[in-house]
Amino acid sequence: MTNLQIQTNRIPNNLFIGEMLNVELFMTDNNKKITDDNFLQFISMSAVQKEPDNKRWFLHDNGLRGDTKAHDGLFNVQIKKTLAIGKNQFTFQASTDTLQREINYSVIIHDTQLINTRAEQIQKNNTNYHQILVTPNIEFVNPRNMKMSALLVEGHLIDNENSAQTITLQQANPKVLEWSYESDKLDPDKDHHVIIHMLTKTRTGRPVDYTSQPIQLNLPKFDNLLLSPNQLVTEETTAIESESDSIEAPLEEPEEETVETDNDWLMGAVIAVIVNIIFGIGGWFGYRKWKNNREAAYEKLTGELE
Repeated sequence: MTNLQIQTNRIPNNLFIGEMLNVELFMTDNNKKITDDNFLQFISMSAVQKEPDNKRWFLHDNGLRGDTKAHDGLFNVQIKKTLAIGKNQFTFQASTDTLQREINYSVIIHDTQLINTRAEQIQKNNTNYHQILVTPNIEFVNPRNMKMSALLVEGHLIDNENSAQTITLQQANPKVLEWSYESDKLDPDKDHHVIIHMLTKTRTGRPVDYTSQPIQLNLPKFDNLLLSPNQLVTEETTAIESESDSIEAPLEEPEEETVETDNDWLMGAVIAVIVNIIFGIGGWFGYRKWKNNREAAYEKLTGELE
């Protein structure tokens, strides 16, 4: 006597917006998982979302289209885009020509942001950089062993989503819960969006597979536009030449003033010497005249006394 049933993996009843719903279906007989391909090839597995939208996925055990591994008895599907905030209801079905089994499941999606993102400008080695910073919300997720990656889209999101660039987010300091990416090639005049993918666990240990909606980056314009190395060398050379010219010009004036000052001093000295000579000659003649007059007066006086 058989007891065929459809079962699922342990699916959480509460998820955060942006998390992936990983569904794993398998068949059991008396609570034992069936892995016989001869039986499973006749089984049709499907997942039907009833609320908020009506959507159906067909599951396979061939390692393709979301299935993790072929022929292991497990039928996998990942659901995210159709999940909406609030209650989402599903029916998981297994059917053959003579058999139909199903189970119902519901999950509540919570509008809680698991990351915070911002863009800043920095300057390193005479170069301007933009820095994208991502911080996890540690109130809900455990940062230990957290893994982050991202897609960067430049320009209009719809037109350029297929040309998204994969970027690496790095935690520069293990003690700081912040992951960053730096680039000197981002144009702040263009639109940029980033999509963050995070693998971690909740504070209670539940695995989290999270992908953010496209986040628009408001890239700041640089306060000071730094020169490229070639421009920097040219400007420095011009500045040095101008500075050399400005230094040489005033140096000539003191030299001329020094020469003029020396000439004036020499001329003054010569004039002083000439004046002294004139006064000396005049004094000598004056002295001779005074002496002659004195001698004449003395002779006259002597003559009168005799």
